[in-house]
Amino acid sequence: MKDPTYPLVPILNVLAACLLSFTLISIVLREARSNRGVVMLCVWVLVQDTLMAIQSIVWRESWRIEMPVFCDISSHLWIGLTIGIPACSFVITRRLWLAVRANPGSGRKKTHDGILVDYLLGLGLPLLSMSVYYLVQAARFQVIENYGPSTYIYPCWVAVILLQSWPIIFPILSTSLYGWRIVTRLHRHRRTTRELKLLQYNGDQVQRTHYRRLFTLACIDTVLVLPLGIVPFVPGVPTPAMSTSGDEFWPGWNTIKEWWAPQAVSSDEWRISVAWSVNIYWNQLFGVLLSVVIFLLFGFTRDARERCGTALSRARNFGTLMPKSRRSSSRISLPTALPIARTRIRRADSLSMVNISKSMGDETNLVDIEVRWSTYNSTTM
Repeated sequence: MKDPTYPLVPILNVLAACLLSFTLISIVLREARSNRGVVMLCVWVLVQDTLMAIQSIVWRESWRIEMPVFCDISSHLWIGLTIGIPACSFVITRRLWLAVRANPGSGRKKTHDGILVDYLLGLGLPLLSMSVYYLVQAARFQVIENYGPSTYIYPCWVAVILLQSWPIIFPILSTSLYGWRIVTRLHRHRRTTRELKLLQYNGDQVQRTHYRRLFTLACIDTVLVLPLGIVPFVPGVPTPAMSTSGDEFWPGWNTIKEWWAPQAVSSDEWRISVAWSVNIYWNQLFGVLLSVVIFLLFGFTRDARERCGTALSRARNFGTLMPKSRRSSSRISLPTALPIARTRIRRADSLSMVNISKSMGDETNLVDIEVRWSTYNSTTM
C-alpha cells in the first residue's frame, strides 16, 4: 500500500536532526556540565531522528528483509531509546529539584555521586536494557512496511518488568518525587525567586530563564513519553514491540527462541488496528516534536544566536580574510622597506659605512656594505 507520509517523514526527521545537532553543539560549548540531562536527551533524540530518517527511506512501501546488520543495530537502539528518553527526563527533573533546594552544604563527594547517578540513569540503564533485551527477544528483528526495523519482544511478565515498565516508571517518579515539589516550592517562594538572579547548587550558577526552560522541557517530555508507555499495556492493542498478548511470567528459553528468523509485517496488517497505526505514526513524529521543543528552548536563545554569529564570523574571517591579509602583507612589505633604506642612506655621509644586522635564529650575522654617495646618486638619477 502506498505510504501517505512519504516524503514528509524523512524530510522532517532530517531537519529535526540538523536543528538538534546545532542545539547540542551550542549546549556543549556553553554549559554542558550543568546540563547533563539535556545533553543525554539530545543524544538519544538525535539517534531516533537519524534512524527514522533512514528507515523511512529504505523501507518505503517495502517489508523486505535486507541490511540485516543495520536492522540488528536499529532494533537494539530502539530499546535504548524507549528507556533513555524518559530516564533523561527524570534526570532533568531531579537536577532541577536539587537546584531549587540550593543546598550549599553538600560536599564534593555528593556532587560526584550525583553526577554518577545521572550518567547511570541516562546512559547506563538504556545500554543495560539493550543487553537484557536478548532474554525476551522472540525474533532477530521484524521489518514493518513503511516503518523499518523494529523490536520483537515475547509477551511475558519478564519483558514487562525488564523493559516495558520503564517508560511509565520514570514519568511517574518525575511527577511524584520532584515535579510537585518544584511547583510547590516556587509557588511559596515566588517573591524570593523573582528577586534572585541566579540559583546556585554546588558552585553551578543557573539563570532563572534557563531554569524555566529546563522545567518546561521536563514537563513536555513527560507528557509525550507517558502515552507511549501506556499503549503496550492496553488490552488487545498490538504494537511493534509486542508480538501477541500473553500472561506467562517466563515461558522458557526454547519457547522464546522457537521462531528466531526475522519477521516481516506488511502495511495492510498493521493498519487493521487503529491503535497500532497511531503508535507507528507517533513514533515517526515523536523525535521531530521533541527536537523542535529542545531547539526552541535551548537553540534559539539570545546567547545561542550570539555564539552562532560569532562562530560564523570567525569562520568567514578565517576562510576569506586571512588569505587576503597574508597576500597583502607580502606585497606591502617590499615597497615599505625601500623608502626606509633610502632615508637611512640619505642621512648617512658619502664615505660612511652602513652596518646591517641580520638575525637568523640565535646568531647574528653582520654584513658590511660600503655605500658610496656617487654610486647611490647615479642609481637614483
